[in-house]
Amino acid sequence: MGQAQQTQHVQLPGKNPANMAIYKHAQVFLGTISKQNGHYVLTAGQFTYKLNDPAKVKKYNGEQVQITGKLNPKTNKIKIIRVKKPSY
Repeated sequence: MGQAQQTQHVQLPGKNPANMAIYKHAQVFLGTISKQNGHYVLTAGQFTYKLNDPAKVKKYNGEQVQITGKLNPKTNKIKIIRVKKPSY
């Protein structure tokens, strides 16, 4: 599994339109959730990303997931918008 190279506009119901700019250009990441040094991470191929919201991913520990989020390249951290099991 590797990082999907797709960018999409994510529509989230109930979000303030003024804040929707945060969700523009969200990416979809496919990989496995694990816990390293007390923090949850997503490993996608040769890349490992930090995750900003452990409550959203802890139930997926050790499993493959699809995360929609926005990557901060300076911190290598994904701001999670949505987590789900991938559909193949």
